[in-house]
Amino acid sequence: MLGWTQTPVYAPALWVWIADEAAHPLALGIADADRDWGEGILEWVQVHPTARGRGQGMALVSELLRRMQQLHLSYATVSGDADNPDKPESLYRRCRFTGEDVWVVVK
Repeated sequence: MLGWTQTPVYAPALWVWIADEAAHPLALGIADADRDWGEGILEWVQVHPTARGRGQGMALVSELLRRMQQLHLSYATVSGDADNPDKPESLYRRCRFTGEDVWVVVK
C-alpha cells in the first residue's frame, strides 16, 4: 500500500473507506488519477464479505467517479482478472461500465 502512495498517479482524494457506526471498515475503494491523460483508474474496490449485497460496492464506485469528476478527469477505466473469484466484473457492469477487455466510462 505504501508503494501506491509514492506513484505519480496517487491521489489521496481517491481513497475512500466505508465504515459502520462503530468505525469498523466495511469497504475500501482506491483509484488513481493520471492527470496527463485525464484518466481515472479504479484500482481496488473491496467489500467485506459480511457487507456484500447491500450496495456498498456501487456506493464506492459512484463516490470515486464523483471525485474523479471533481479532479477534472475525462474518463474512468477499470480492468480486472477474469479468474477473480469475487467477480468484480458484475459490480462494474452494474455501474454502467462497458467494453470487453477494459471497461470504460466516457464522459
